Amino acid sequence: MTDAAARPFWSFAAEATTRFWRRLLDLTGKSVIAAGLVLAAGVVAVAAAVTAIIMAAAAVILRLTARSKPSPATGPDFDGVTLEARRTARGWTVE
Repeated sequence: MTDAAARPFWSFAAEATTRFWRRLLDLTGKSVIAAGLVLAAGVVAVAAAVTAIIMAAAAVILRLTARSKPSPATGPDFDGVTLEARRTARGWTVE
């Protein structure tokens, strides 16, 4: 007689059930870890997008509310003198 013939049927069923629950628990644990990683990546992506939108809004607000300074050539004490610039070997020269 073999060992399998000496054992009752329910012992095989109990082993199969135990293996099933272990595999199911392993799969559930891996699924929870994977879902957590995907969720964390999504949170980081949303945070980056919100930060970019806030920075863009701040840039637009700064651009729209900036006061333009008049150029020195259009000021009230502009005497109409135009300077000439020419390129030399050492750079630019203004005369």
